Amino acid sequence: MPAAARPVISVFSEKGDNVVSNVKLPAVFTAPIRPDVVRFVHTNMAKNKRQPYSVNVEAGHQTSAESWGTGRAVARIPRVSGGGTHRAGQAAFGNMCRGGRMFAPTKIWRRWHVKTNQNQKRYATASALAASALPSLVMARGHKIDKVNEVPLIVANSTESLKKTKNAVELLKNLNAYQDVEKVINSKKLRAGKGKLRNRRHRQRRGPLIVFNNDDGITKAFRNIPGVELINVNALNLLQLAPGGHVGRFCIWTQAAFEKLDSLYGSYTKNSDLKSEYQLPRSLVTNPDLPRIINSEEIQSVVKVCGARTFKRPFTQRKNPLKNFGVMVRLNPYAQTLRRREILNQNKRKANTKKGKGLKANSAFVTGLLTYKFIINRKSNNSNKNYNKLFTNEDSNSKRNWGILVILLLFFPSPIYHEKVKNTTDSLLPVNNDLVSKIKNYHSNGAVDFQLNVPLAELAFQIDNKVGWERRFENRNRQQELSNKVPLSNLKNIEGEPPKSFIDIFNIVFSKEKTFFQSYWEPTFVCTFLERFGSIGQGGKWICNAEHILANAIALGRKVVVYSFDNPADLSFENSIINALGKENTDVLIFDPSIKKSKKNLENPIQMHKLNLVATTSNNYRERNAATLLNILNDLQHKNVDIMKFNLNDDQDFMILQSLTQQNNCILRKYTNLILIKTRKSNLSQINEIFNDLTNNCNFEIYSKESFIGYPSFGRVMEWAFVKVNWKLLSDEDN
Repeated sequence: MPAAARPVISVFSEKGDNVVSNVKLPAVFTAPIRPDVVRFVHTNMAKNKRQPYSVNVEAGHQTSAESWGTGRAVARIPRVSGGGTHRAGQAAFGNMCRGGRMFAPTKIWRRWHVKTNQNQKRYATASALAASALPSLVMARGHKIDKVNEVPLIVANSTESLKKTKNAVELLKNLNAYQDVEKVINSKKLRAGKGKLRNRRHRQRRGPLIVFNNDDGITKAFRNIPGVELINVNALNLLQLAPGGHVGRFCIWTQAAFEKLDSLYGSYTKNSDLKSEYQLPRSLVTNPDLPRIINSEEIQSVVKVCGARTFKRPFTQRKNPLKNFGVMVRLNPYAQTLRRREILNQNKRKANTKKGKGLKANSAFVTGLLTYKFIINRKSNNSNKNYNKLFTNEDSNSKRNWGILVILLLFFPSPIYHEKVKNTTDSLLPVNNDLVSKIKNYHSNGAVDFQLNVPLAELAFQIDNKVGWERRFENRNRQQELSNKVPLSNLKNIEGEPPKSFIDIFNIVFSKEKTFFQSYWEPTFVCTFLERFGSIGQGGKWICNAEHILANAIALGRKVVVYSFDNPADLSFENSIINALGKENTDVLIFDPSIKKSKKNLENPIQMHKLNLVATTSNNYRERNAATLLNILNDLQHKNVDIMKFNLNDDQDFMILQSLTQQNNCILRKYTNLILIKTRKSNLSQINEIFNDLTNNCNFEIYSKESFIGYPSFGRVMEWAFVKVNWKLLSDEDN
């Protein structure tokens, strides 16, 4: 309970020697004390008594002066004209000149006075009154009240009729308040500075403040006592209640003035009678003794027990992973594998240098030759014509091409080496020859494009992602370490004869029968041949090694299963696979509500499934027609899917695919070998995330990427195709 919050205050007699009655303490003395508000309001109010001042607008310019210009070895400041006096030729006008104007002459239109909000001024006055009732704050301000009986000090109403100063002094002495007046008398000093010349010669401390209600002569009695000031209770001024912005003025109240404070400022339950709708400010914290509250049993019984002290890692222990390899391994465990591989390659290069093998230039030449992307389009003969024009005399540039190749072969007489490889089909089951012939016949009928994948051609022409580049180079280096080298002179064509010219070498390399690949070259990834099902721009897709993946799937005793999620209206890809394998060997399911709404007729074996693919779902997913991939596989009793096709049109589609490629649980790695994705060019950041998840988390590699201009509303469309690294045929026993 604050010291000022007492129920009643004593009232002393006119003589000041005894207590005549008691009065109730007004609520304003319990208002919150805000020194910051008092200082702010005091600063603004003190500015309101300033008088404008400025220098004469013509001061320093009351002369005729012009600059002498340049060339006279003097400054270009204006100089007084004329002669016959010392003033002639002297500089004028400038603030650095004798007799010149001041810098930035003062003007009378300065913002001298400041408006302060009325509620702020009332808040500050209430705080100053509350502080005047606390003896500690009054003494801290410098007032001598050691022997005063009570603060606030109240005298009887008869004091307002005193007219003699000797009676006023006698009252102050009886109240033990004259000691504060003596302090004022002893503090009178001569002012330092020019204020002595401006009617402010002396300065002294402040004494008691007499607050009265009616002036019946009290002002004449107290006005001549040094340091004593008088103020009417109806016109309380913050400049007198808190001189200098410091709260705690020693106030002596008359009983009538003290009792009128409740009607002036009201209470916490009643508004002021004299100030319109004014209510005293409240403290936000009713009990400011926070340590007592925190340490109380009520709080400590529900607070968590203090545990052991934790130490934050100092700034010096933060290490740079680019300089500290141990930290880099913790962030990227694969960095250790890259470092070891780099060391092995360096040692290998050093060993080759010591042996004097000068095959670097030759290998680079042939590698560049073989990294050419060769496409045969069975629909038209344009590609065949271009192929024939490359090494025939139909074009004038062909002679130059032949000349360059012959010169290069002449200047590299040493044997040219390439890598011997494993047979990529050793681990596969025996294929169904009827189905293989079906696919090949379907190609020969001109319905499907055929593409020969040379390893570095995919790297140079199709892979434009940094991660893809690194993965291809790693695979190539690993195969170079493990494989044996065979001279190019051992190449033989289909008839078993060695090549007689460069055109024979070219025909063997790009032979349709795969003779060269089966004997002398191992691709850097699985797909040696690509076959297109459907036309580009109409939903057509490239399939990796279709004879093995599709035909051998049927050799396992099951149908070829194709899932198409969020499929567009064009079903060219699905129909092409059905035409190649036959309706009895395929099972194609479409998961797309748009086709259902369009009421498009789907021919058997293409089926429209009622469930839509989502990232997460609840137990009643059949009622919501929204299920995860595992729910769909369980409902359809499919333990594996040969091809999964995704059309990523919006952010929700990307989120669904990302949920299937999570690092700890990549579902796609377990249930499929091929993933076909269609995206838009505008989603490059999300495409990169999907690419990284498939390659890093799910162990897939990209084997085809195409872009084409779609409908105007779609813009540039991207076609992506992924195959599992070290893929094997999925059977029911695998899952």
